[in-house]
Amino acid sequence: MIFYYAPFEANAFSHQIQTYHIDSTYKLLRSRIPFYAVTGKFAESIVFPFLYFFVWPDTSENIQVCLTAYFGSINREPSYFSMDCAPQITNAVETAIPLCQIIWCGVHVLRAVMRKAEKFQDRSNFETFYNLMKLLVFGSEEEEIDPDEVYNNLEEILNEEPAAREYFDRQWRHHLDRWMLRYRNEGDEQTTSRNHISRF
Repeated sequence: MIFYYAPFEANAFSHQIQTYHIDSTYKLLRSRIPFYAVTGKFAESIVFPFLYFFVWPDTSENIQVCLTAYFGSINREPSYFSMDCAPQITNAVETAIPLCQIIWCGVHVLRAVMRKAEKFQDRSNFETFYNLMKLLVFGSEEEEIDPDEVYNNLEEILNEEPAAREYFDRQWRHHLDRWMLRYRNEGDEQTTSRNHISRF
């Protein structure tokens, strides 16, 4: 089952958007079918909805159908797409828009890390790991940091934590370009996006 809706007014603004954001919620429908929204952010920090859809089952193939149909209809291919770390969303965007850079929302990255505290035997190691991840995702407003030094410190922590090392290698190591600040380039503006779908 696939249903999607694109506000007609949105098409007039689509050429102004460099980075799109996709998010979903289960809270709007009693059947817990995921409801997705694709939004864009203007320079004035105004968030605008471009596409709504719900799919069942919640697979990358079904999400891809909606994204392909919408961006094909407006003849656009986004340069950047911001999202959480859900694999079905990532796979859908990779297939539907192969040339765009995928950016994992920094807020979602740190939430995912916070849920894995049990992977660390030493609580202080987890707290240090979390703070280092935060620096790699957002940087620091107080001082200039050396990402290589921060990453090396993170590696030292992981050397003491086998379960955490396995988790990091599986989830984060092979996708540094999606979550580390140094690789995000012009797509930075969307990486701190909150749950945009709840605004509409």
